[in-house]
Amino acid sequence: MRLTTRQLFVILLFIGLFLMTLRPVTDPDFWWHLRTGQLIVQSHVIPHTDPYSFTNIGKPWIAQEWLSELYMYGLYRLGSYGLLIFVFSLTITAAFFLSYLCCPEESRPYIAGFTLLLGAIATAPTWGVRPQMISSFLPAWFCICFHATGKKPKLNTSFHCPF
Repeated sequence: MRLTTRQLFVILLFIGLFLMTLRPVTDPDFWWHLRTGQLIVQSHVIPHTDPYSFTNIGKPWIAQEWLSELYMYGLYRLGSYGLLIFVFSLTITAAFFLSYLCCPEESRPYIAGFTLLLGAIATAPTWGVRPQMISSFLPAWFCICFHATGKKPKLNTSFHCPF
């Protein structure tokens, strides 16, 4: 099987994007997330009070990222940092790939690929082993599910910008 230039472009684009997302754990909140996941696994309870800080210990706390912290801790237990980095790199790349698939067919691969690359460059400082990477994947997945229904959204043309 011979690859066309268009197919090769898409393959190289996403391999390059995946390689760009492979980076060491640098998020200062990573340890907080990992420890909270461990705390939930050990206690079988989502914490409702702050167990860590010196000044707020025992005060009300909302662990809004508890599910992703459990996920992160589980991955860490399975394969340490390497697995976390690999899985989150796949998650980021998959989010961009699903976004690419949501682009109009006539814009693929070059216009959609270039636009995707601009988006990747703009969001690159936020990449890493962070719960927000899962949050970036979910809207792209929703977009794919929405397109699969075959329904097109109606635009509200009655709205006028006041400026």
